[in-house]
Amino acid sequence: MRFLFVLMIMFIPISAYAGKNPDVTFSKEHSFRDIGEYNHELSILCQIGEFGQRSFLRMTAFFEKEKTLLGAAKGSGWNLIDVNNIADPKKDYWFHNQGYNCSVFETGSK
Repeated sequence: MRFLFVLMIMFIPISAYAGKNPDVTFSKEHSFRDIGEYNHELSILCQIGEFGQRSFLRMTAFFEKEKTLLGAAKGSGWNLIDVNNIADPKKDYWFHNQGYNCSVFETGSK
């Protein structure tokens, strides 16, 4: 069942969210990779559905340079799926391509 869900997410085009204005827009000088520190462990957990956004793209940041939309969740639990309870409540998490090739970036206190 989890595999089917991941497959469905893979084929949702970003254009399906075109009617939603991003909450934050970054200029052409900024890359989405600059939003925070990449976390490999959380990215793997995101790819298998154990860490991610509860509601896909509920809060977003748009990066004009790569025409990329990221979704967000709070370490305190807002909009976050955290099966293993490893999120840091002081951090925010940003998700690129949630699903089979998800990348997770962290921002906030260390």
